[in-house]
Amino acid sequence: MQPTALDVIAATDDVDDAVTSTEQLLIENFPGASVSGRNPYLRELVHVIAQADSDFKRVVQTAPRGDFMMLDPTKDALLTFIQERHGGYTILNDDFSSYKYSRWAPADDLEDLSGDWTIVEGLAAADSTYYVEATQGIRQTVSGGVDAILLHNSVFDLEHEGRFTSDDFTCLAIRPETEEAGNTPAHMYWFTSAGNYYSWELPILSEGWNFPANKKSDYLSTGSPDWGSVYPRLLIGLYGDGHYNTWDCLRIEKADPDDSDNPNATGSQWDFQPVGGHWTVTEDVTDAGATLACLDHESGVEKTALIDETTPGDVKFRARVRATIETGGYAGIVWRAGTDTLTEGAEDCYAAVLDIANDVLLVREYNNGAVTQKDNPALTSAVDTWYTIGVIAKGDDFWVYATASSNLTDDDDVFSADYLLSEFTDATHSTGKCGVMSITTGGRFDDVKLVSLQDRVIPADEIVVSGEAIWRTIAPFNE
Repeated sequence: MQPTALDVIAATDDVDDAVTSTEQLLIENFPGASVSGRNPYLRELVHVIAQADSDFKRVVQTAPRGDFMMLDPTKDALLTFIQERHGGYTILNDDFSSYKYSRWAPADDLEDLSGDWTIVEGLAAADSTYYVEATQGIRQTVSGGVDAILLHNSVFDLEHEGRFTSDDFTCLAIRPETEEAGNTPAHMYWFTSAGNYYSWELPILSEGWNFPANKKSDYLSTGSPDWGSVYPRLLIGLYGDGHYNTWDCLRIEKADPDDSDNPNATGSQWDFQPVGGHWTVTEDVTDAGATLACLDHESGVEKTALIDETTPGDVKFRARVRATIETGGYAGIVWRAGTDTLTEGAEDCYAAVLDIANDVLLVREYNNGAVTQKDNPALTSAVDTWYTIGVIAKGDDFWVYATASSNLTDDDDVFSADYLLSEFTDATHSTGKCGVMSITTGGRFDDVKLVSLQDRVIPADEIVVSGEAIWRTIAPFNE
């Protein structure tokens, strides 16, 4: 950015407008100012004076801070105001590790049986074809003309020292083999001991993945069970030998502070679409640490999670992104998103998403759900591989960056010119929220960082003429 330069007349041909008295200019650098408890961002305000008299310029340049310099009223002066600020303040730096046991807790990843489960009736085995997390689910199959029953061998504390109350949720993923199988009753039990248990009959399930969640207070209670000491039991009713359900990702989540009828594993920090357990925080066994996970694979439908803070128009935003399904699947970041972006088919935002199948990065504008492709730079990519995608948004100008995360020592290095893939200008969306988007692929997201960028120069609309002074004043000093 170039500094803003203003010609300010110290004397004119019109004697009535001329400055006739001697004026003084205070040479001063203003200290940083605290902004709402954040780190100071106003570093200094430098007054640069250019005048024909080289002796005067030399004196100004060498003047100690706090000195007053005399301005000659018989000469014109060019004053240049340069406002320099720090690189902005960090709004969010989230690796999703802080939510475990405070906002969510795992019960069982349902990755395999491995001694964790006892088959009481029917058949059960690991399912490496259908799963929403890690590499497998558990397939439970009706056999022998009786209900299929699985019983866990370990006891869980689903209160976690009182952090999870009766208003919080148990959540899971379940996939019936067919629509008919989905119409067959499935039950979730939590036993404290024989005759003392909580029970929940799951709603009618559609074919494909379902994500039912149930408040602990909505379970039926038999005997005297205790959420602080329970073990799970999964049951599917008899529909016919050979029919099955696949279960995955059994967990507990806090209620959403903004919507107590649905869970939210991050609380007020993120807003999810859709509600009801499609988004969560997991610890994928193929990765080290927690990730934000979109469990939904619904074909061709945008699923969005937004940081719950409307940001200034100028931001630097990046996130790690991983796609889990190649064909027809996309995953990436969004910025300047309106709240209606959380309504399917009404998205208002910009997006940059991986198109794994075609080895490109799709740069898009959404306007009330309608998509305009802004650019599609080449980016060789693969499923189950982390990529860092970043954007710098400044006014109507946008710079989009991306590379494999393995290329970076620090994820902020993605903003190197080496990884700049797209530049474009667009005035459709001037402000909004930042977040991530998954379409069909069951995207995973990590190491999200959002920084508010501050102007490096004083905008012209913040500079006003003060009477007939020989320089202009700065107004307002916002913070």
